[in-house]
Amino acid sequence: MDKRRHIPWIANVKFHVDDVVGLGTFFEIEAIDREGHLGEARLRKQCEHYRALIGIEEETFTKPALYKLTLAGTTATTNPVLAGNATAIDAVTGKASTLNLSDPDSTETVPAGAARFAGDLLLDSQGDSQQVYLARPGTAQQKAVVLNLGTQVNDTAFARHALRHRQRQQLSGRDQKPVHPR
Repeated sequence: MDKRRHIPWIANVKFHVDDVVGLGTFFEIEAIDREGHLGEARLRKQCEHYRALIGIEEETFTKPALYKLTLAGTTATTNPVLAGNATAIDAVTGKASTLNLSDPDSTETVPAGAARFAGDLLLDSQGDSQQVYLARPGTAQQKAVVLNLGTQVNDTAFARHALRHRQRQQLSGRDQKPVHPR
């Protein structure tokens, strides 16, 4: 899947807008205090102002959350995709746990050639030192898997060449020599 990212700003407020082909538009509102003079209360008030302006209903707003944004002409409609306290399966133990996301940051689609989570939507939660993998996001069959990292990550990138090499090896069959990229 392909993703396009737009990051518009209004003063100190940054909007991460990710257009994911086939899934829709996902976004995050982030108020930033560069000089350390605004304080948490004012930053939260700014995020709340834009949340209301965009039209996310307070009743459906679980802090933090991932939303799908649908544009039709000049009208934007939002629908929650992942609540900050959603249930997820631990990627290592396989046990169910409740998320407590406080800092969801960026999203990326896991490439098709990845050994695990191929095609899933990956959400980095920087302050929580977690990655959340969403299979079939925004559908009734949505499944969340959480990977606890032990360190903070801001964004995730995939080595596309290595993934293509892995795909070619898998396609070549077990009894044949691997097909190597040229």
